[in-house]
Amino acid sequence: MNKNEKIHIYFSTTVILVISLIIVSLLLCVIFYMRFSRSSRAEIRYMAGVFYNAGAETLRDFFNGAGVFNENGEMTGEESFLDELRIVLIAPDGSIAFDSLASVMQNASKETPQSNHNDREEVIKARENGFGESKRFSQTLGKETWYYAVLRPDGMVLRVSKTNISVFFILFRILPVALCVVFVFLIISYAHLSHIWRMEKLRREFSANVSHELATPLTSIYGYAELLESGMAQKADKSIFIKKIKDETSRLITLIKDIMLLSQMDEGKTEEPFETVDAAAVAAEVIESLSAKAVKHDVSVSLQGSGVLILARKSMITELFHNLIDNAIKYNKPNGSVKVEISENGGSAVICVCDTGIGIPQEAQERVFERFYRADKSRSRKTGGTGLGLAIVKHIVMLHRGKIKLDSREDEGSRITVILKKQ
Repeated sequence: MNKNEKIHIYFSTTVILVISLIIVSLLLCVIFYMRFSRSSRAEIRYMAGVFYNAGAETLRDFFNGAGVFNENGEMTGEESFLDELRIVLIAPDGSIAFDSLASVMQNASKETPQSNHNDREEVIKARENGFGESKRFSQTLGKETWYYAVLRPDGMVLRVSKTNISVFFILFRILPVALCVVFVFLIISYAHLSHIWRMEKLRREFSANVSHELATPLTSIYGYAELLESGMAQKADKSIFIKKIKDETSRLITLIKDIMLLSQMDEGKTEEPFETVDAAAVAAEVIESLSAKAVKHDVSVSLQGSGVLILARKSMITELFHNLIDNAIKYNKPNGSVKVEISENGGSAVICVCDTGIGIPQEAQERVFERFYRADKSRSRKTGGTGLGLAIVKHIVMLHRGKIKLDSREDEGSRITVILKKQ
């Protein structure tokens, strides 16, 4: 499956997700609306029964003094949920004898504004059937009001109403939030998928590079062995071919070792515990082990700093120093030098490996920490480099939650700085 197919699947899934989310939002809004509407209708019917026997003056006293009624129409106590209701008493001629909204907003002694309410749907039904109900929607407010009217024996109609948020208003409030959630999900999922695609690409490149890097020394070994076996090699050349086989085998062993180390770090299979490590002591051991190579390349190696303790996996720190110092020696100039500086900066240990070598071109500096990348391929092969040294260093630094920085100039040298947490 190529990247275009994966992107197509991703966006198809995204479209299905968005549509599904909209449908679910609609269903939730409808369910919520139906339950809330049913509850509101039951409430106004109940309150119509409560206020059924109350007269206009009693209602005014009630809404200005706050209280509720018993079955005989007598006030008994306070009830806060009445704030959401509107109680209207409509006279036989359609005028308003009482309006709880006007009573609350105006002084009780003032006259309530008059209008004819006999033409309202719920009032017409109440006068015909004894009770009636209706619903009206306000586009301006995005709300709907439920009305329940009941005809009283005195010819007056008691109407109770309650205003709710409409299903469309609920949808318009929920949908933007839902779309924002989808948008955030898309960004996160795309970033995650991009990371997966990038890792797959790196794995493919790594596999291809491994195959190539293994094939090169194996081909040489096979060729020299074939010459020796056939008897075509001159006696004077046999020792040369044997040395070539030995060198290529050594390179192959080093390559396999580096690949296995990277694989273990990738999979988190390193079981070595963290311990207190003296960075300068480890560096001194590595410098001693590479002293013969330094003499061979006519490079001097010095160490500055001591007593800097870090919490780390010792074998990995040894590998880090080995790769950095080994590279600094191999890619140096005759009569060159390598300086290993270890110091403290606040709560961090700072490790610097400086050399006077050939340096790294500016355009290659961003890639030198990639696996199998070589700034100078011909020289790297001659010196026995696998192209994995700096990749291993970077991985070790990452596993120790540190930082690594490269400063280099062609023909002047390089400086690699590693910052790790102290103990």
